[in-house]
Amino acid sequence: TMLPVYWTRLSRQSPTGIVRGLGPWWRYTVDAEGLENLRAVRSHHAEGARGNVEILADQHRHAIRTHLIADVVALLFVLIGSLIVWAVAPWWGRALLTIGVPGVGLPILGLVGRDKSVPIVERWLSTGAIVPKLTEGLIVQSLRDARIAGMDRAFKDQGDRAVRWLVPPVRLATGDGYECVLDLPSGVTVTQAVKAEEQIAAGLSRPVSTVWISQVTEEDGGHAGRMRMVVTDTPMRGAAIPAWPLADPETGASDIFKPIPLGINYLGQVVTVTLMFRSMIIGAIPRMGKTFTLRLLCLAAALDPTVELHVYDLKGGVDFKALGKKVTRAFQSSQDERIAPDVLTDLKRMVKDMTRRYDTLNELVETDPERCPEGKITRDLADDRSLGLHPVLLAIDETQTCFVDWADRKEFNSLVTKLAKMGPAVGIIVLLATQAVNGDTIPRSISVTAALRFCLKVTDHTENDQILGTGAYGKGYRASDLSADDMGMGYFGGEGTETQLVKCFFVDGPGATIITDRAHALRQAAGRPTGMAAPEEDNEAGIADRMAAVWPDGRGRVSYVELAALLAASWPQLFDGWDGEQVSSAGRAIGLNAVQVKYGGKNLWGFLHHEVLLAATQRELHNPDRPGPDNDNGGDPDG
Repeated sequence: TMLPVYWTRLSRQSPTGIVRGLGPWWRYTVDAEGLENLRAVRSHHAEGARGNVEILADQHRHAIRTHLIADVVALLFVLIGSLIVWAVAPWWGRALLTIGVPGVGLPILGLVGRDKSVPIVERWLSTGAIVPKLTEGLIVQSLRDARIAGMDRAFKDQGDRAVRWLVPPVRLATGDGYECVLDLPSGVTVTQAVKAEEQIAAGLSRPVSTVWISQVTEEDGGHAGRMRMVVTDTPMRGAAIPAWPLADPETGASDIFKPIPLGINYLGQVVTVTLMFRSMIIGAIPRMGKTFTLRLLCLAAALDPTVELHVYDLKGGVDFKALGKKVTRAFQSSQDERIAPDVLTDLKRMVKDMTRRYDTLNELVETDPERCPEGKITRDLADDRSLGLHPVLLAIDETQTCFVDWADRKEFNSLVTKLAKMGPAVGIIVLLATQAVNGDTIPRSISVTAALRFCLKVTDHTENDQILGTGAYGKGYRASDLSADDMGMGYFGGEGTETQLVKCFFVDGPGATIITDRAHALRQAAGRPTGMAAPEEDNEAGIADRMAAVWPDGRGRVSYVELAALLAASWPQLFDGWDGEQVSSAGRAIGLNAVQVKYGGKNLWGFLHHEVLLAATQRELHNPDRPGPDNDNGGDPDG
């Protein structure tokens, strides 16, 4: 396609080529070299050498006559030869000569007259993904060039037979890449190959984000040296991500005991996470999708009506607002330390409830071993409201706020550590997320017990290993190598034997609100509403639940008057017409203490938030009318 351009470029320089070509011919015809010698002798020799000058002059004149004769003979030969060829050539030959002589002659003259500082052929720059075909030979050569310890000697001794092919490069069933399986040379492990993944990708002339090396699992007949390589056509960041399966209303309720869809892997396959009986750590630098991932898991839990949610967004954003007001048992969205007493009260209640759950399970093992033979919560036990063994999920976003910034950080550390260590066994799930990953924001006492890890983009290998576990970076799981464009993408470990790169499903704010509304409706239909959907019991029995549900964010104390207005706005059929006195009476009836509150420029009376939470909790867990282990054995309800 560039040939006409190059022909034109050379032809334009043909006049200069003619001039340059005539120069040597003219020097030959006039014997320029002989003339220069004659002049040199004349200027440097004395009078006595005049005979030599005459000899050189005769030679010069003879050379000119000889060259002129040669020029005439050559010209006649060319003219006569051209006429003969033209006369005997067919019509198509004449046409070919007419086109060919200038077509070939002009570029040749252009080559003679071209400016050598300007290249004729421009350097070719590739703008597309031009890559060699993936073959066994190319893969073997890339392994050679990677300089993996032990592999050089194997190739030197055995050649290409150093590797044994089980599955040669074949097209994936999905049609978007290649897959192969091979045994590395004796003594060389897949872990070594993973560390050299970048060099291997360079040898394949592919982006490293399209080359995936893993060990074939023992279940599939693998061992430490059996390598599976997948080479995708496009990088994972460019892959289109489908809609979150649970966002479809047709899916109905979720089940926290079963795997929850988290995202897709490099093959486009759905990756799931099982939250029940586990704790999870999520870490990343800001704006990489950490909060969205945590919210996704909370939304999945909310779609199971039996799950009790406690959500604390300690940066004070809007990401969890809809979720918090409609389906959570406890919720705060603030980084203000004034909410610390409320959060601590809730955590203490959860620790107390954890002890009760262990006691309940121990009693069930003794009294009903067929139903609970191993002392483990099952779906059946979780559905039995009388036992109070429903799943509980604690989610804290920006843990650095409570573990580092707040004065009560040691108490927060102690309480969350207890819940993370011992809570999962009795159905308490702990999800912690932070943007400042270190030993303080995620204490080691917690990180060593977290079964699930998800690391999005971080800055260095230290933070990488803090989340994924010591040695993860060395094994090739390097979230620090992700780019700023890889939002929602990170390494996920703990589900199965393999840590893998996952691109999370994306649910935006409006989509989260729609899912929350659906979760709210599911809970109402199941008779298990919480938060703003608190049960419509008689108003005095449920007053603590309702006060907790409408309590303004970040406020430690609220007046009777303001509470009356908030209750009436949320449940007009129950609280329309209530004033501060009625709220005061109802609160004192359940043991709340009056405190002074500044409201509207006046000193009024009201209640403390953490006392309201505690009263609501005690009423829920120790209601004498509710059957269960706490009340059937005649023990102290505060036990």
